[in-house]
Amino acid sequence: MWKGKMRIELRAVRAFGSTALVALILSACSTSAERIILLPNEDQRATAIVVRPKAGFRSHCKELVLDRPYAAAARSLLGSGAFVQRTATATEVAETFGQTLAHLPPRPVSFTFYFPTGSVELTEESRALLPSLRQEVARHPAAEILIVGHTDTVGNTTDNDRLSLERARALYDILEAEGFSEIVRMETAGRGERELLEPTPDETDEPRNRRVVVRVR
Repeated sequence: MWKGKMRIELRAVRAFGSTALVALILSACSTSAERIILLPNEDQRATAIVVRPKAGFRSHCKELVLDRPYAAAARSLLGSGAFVQRTATATEVAETFGQTLAHLPPRPVSFTFYFPTGSVELTEESRALLPSLRQEVARHPAAEILIVGHTDTVGNTTDNDRLSLERARALYDILEAEGFSEIVRMETAGRGERELLEPTPDETDEPRNRRVVVRVR
């Protein structure tokens, strides 16, 4: 819509694993946003958004950090144009942006599958996650799956790189046999011992690091 000589567009965007609601104004300072609200993550992880002045604009457009749920930055169209930090409410977000949020695609979701030492066979507990993974895929239109294998620090780097990729491909084969390849695009990768879930010294047998992470997006 238009207000005066400025066009305003309502958008919803992802930022640092959270959702920020943004009403965009053309030719304004900072990120061209009239209002930004940081929404809480479903998994309660801490996130933040920095509202930073655009190069070349006046000094009154100062940087703000939104780092808690419902933290907001707002600017009056009639004032100096500077952003003012405030706190929104869940009710305000629902009333103002409810329809926009309802049309957002589902957030990416991760599933973690574990393996015995040196093995490419899933643990029984991990096999029990397959129905939940299928349900999540069904929630994502035109879904994609990224399957990333990992190892603990037992063994050398070369062998662990190979093993991590073998684990990812083993899970790929399981999902393909379950019919996932007919409804979703799947990719595999191996990270070896580079991204440990539990930091450990070398040659440490750590079950939580022997895993494959499946990210549905």
